Amino acid sequence: IVRYIREFSLLSGILVLGTYMSFNAVRALMIILGAPEFPSFILYCVFLMFPVSLLSGVPFTLLGDAIKQGNMTSTGASGLLTLSNTLGAMCGALAAGFLLLPLLGMEKSFYLLALGYGLVAVLVPGQYSCPRLTAKLARPIFAVVAVYLSLLVFFPFGEMSRVFFRQIAHGYEATRISNVSEGAVATNIYLEYDYLGKPEFYRLVTNSHSMSATNIHGKRYMKMFVYLPVALHPGIKNALLISYGHGSTAKALVDTASVKSIDVVDISRE
Repeated sequence: IVRYIREFSLLSGILVLGTYMSFNAVRALMIILGAPEFPSFILYCVFLMFPVSLLSGVPFTLLGDAIKQGNMTSTGASGLLTLSNTLGAMCGALAAGFLLLPLLGMEKSFYLLALGYGLVAVLVPGQYSCPRLTAKLARPIFAVVAVYLSLLVFFPFGEMSRVFFRQIAHGYEATRISNVSEGAVATNIYLEYDYLGKPEFYRLVTNSHSMSATNIHGKRYMKMFVYLPVALHPGIKNALLISYGHGSTAKALVDTASVKSIDVVDISRE
């Protein structure tokens, strides 16, 4: 049982690396087939998450059987396994949202998670080989280890910014990417639009969707969020700005002479 836990852990690590490395090819295929946006989004999620989730769930039952063989009742083994799994899920969600994404970003987080599966395979106690395992059965195990190590070595660091982020910029016909920030809530990409070699305006793209821009059309309606309430209620002293964006609404508040304090609230620190 211990040996199988190692194998499934390595296979899960392979899927983490492999699905990310082949994601661009899947995306290109969807574009060629002309698949609608929303069904394609569902298929992308299934491709990235379902194989890893399914395969990494197999050791759950293997661990339960291993715990039971350690002189523990079925109820005790189930309780200990469920407790450990729940605590792991809680800690994993917190670590991914508040540590991995803000500090490492998505790409390096994938790599670190794949390393974690390999670390599990190394730390599982017991012998690394089974005496009754024939050479014919041993070859696939060595192949799994070889594939896992090869994917770690040849992992395409930088593809996220080199390919995926640039595809987003190309979709909005931007001149270049000014800045990228990955956080617990969203991935924000700032696009720059140049005219005659100088920046004309910027666009904020959050999770691939354009949220605000500093062009004349964007500034006009965003500043209207301030001009209209000030016109209806002159002498406003305190202002609450919900969602910051590029700062056009905030600039209009700053330019309002009567405003003495501005509170800004946004779910994204970035």
